[in-house]
Amino acid sequence: MSKPLQGITIVDMTRVLSGPFCTQILASLGARVIKVERPKTGEDSRAYPPFEEGEPIPFHAINHGKESITLDLKEAEDRKIFEKLLKKADVFIENYRPGVMKAKGYDWDTAKKINPKLVYASVSGFGQTGPYAEHACYDLVIQGMSGLMSITGHPQDKPVRVGTEVADMLSGMYAAIGINAALYKRQQTGEGSYIDVAMYDSLVSMLPSTISPASALHITPHATGNRHALLAPFDVFFTQDHPITICIGNDSLFQRLCTTLGKPALAQDERFTSNTKRVKKIEALTEEMNTILATKPSREWLDAFIENQIPAGPINTIDDMLQDEQLKARNMILKFTDGFIPEADVPGNPIKFGDVADATELQRGPHIDEHREKILKDLG
Repeated sequence: MSKPLQGITIVDMTRVLSGPFCTQILASLGARVIKVERPKTGEDSRAYPPFEEGEPIPFHAINHGKESITLDLKEAEDRKIFEKLLKKADVFIENYRPGVMKAKGYDWDTAKKINPKLVYASVSGFGQTGPYAEHACYDLVIQGMSGLMSITGHPQDKPVRVGTEVADMLSGMYAAIGINAALYKRQQTGEGSYIDVAMYDSLVSMLPSTISPASALHITPHATGNRHALLAPFDVFFTQDHPITICIGNDSLFQRLCTTLGKPALAQDERFTSNTKRVKKIEALTEEMNTILATKPSREWLDAFIENQIPAGPINTIDDMLQDEQLKARNMILKFTDGFIPEADVPGNPIKFGDVADATELQRGPHIDEHREKILKDLG
């Protein structure tokens, strides 16, 4: 079967991460993605290290399978080409600061006159409205402003960012969801839509289990390390050789954990008989568990936890994760085709369809202006 977005054409005027991650999701679902880049240098992430044989690895990791054409929108001939692209496209996406596309002459009001059925998406730091709309922004700025950094890390640490660009990625995901919803709406109404996604909004939306209790109880959450603020035990624990994670979400699961640990009486300890009590006595419970876990190696404990359906796992390095048989079985660790950057592993598509075969290899990202002739031919 063809992929769900087969036949959808996306004109992509994004760069760096949030926008390219959005269009990478859509490309993985079958859409044709045409990157419109500035002449000579292309988009920003083409200059980001590390490089292998002159190729920017981060660029190819989130732009594989796309096409590239360079256009200078200050030039009349290139503007004609761009307008033909918009007229033919199903979706246009950009991630400039608000006002930039209007200055270029291609904001939503102009674009929908060129193509009334166009789905137009803008991804930015703070969105198209509000007092911060025109502020410059990167992922770290949003992680700090959202409150996420204040609850990440250990209490004694300085504020800590999440180890990946979570605001960029999340806003890209929300944009992809919005685009798919708008395409469905267009199918019903025949009309295009405008979509406004902000990195700030996106990251704040990820914090309901923190925001709602904090506001209701008038408390200020702080970093708690690896512990869950509302559940216990839900943390990193230390075995004889390696640390592991154990996550207990209810009282019956805690009773099963204690039996698996060989200490069923621990579940009857008055300090630990309910989740509320365990949260209050977490220091004492953690000390008890680490003492027990230190008697055996991690693999032995994990095998026992798996057998007894207790949520637990190793703490992998990236190298460990890349060798994981589960990810390999689900085609989540792939290589580029034709031996391109042969040592580079690339994440696969996490959305699995029962009637669509998974990719087992990925095309590299486009070289600058690589598809000009093909694109111009398609435009007539």
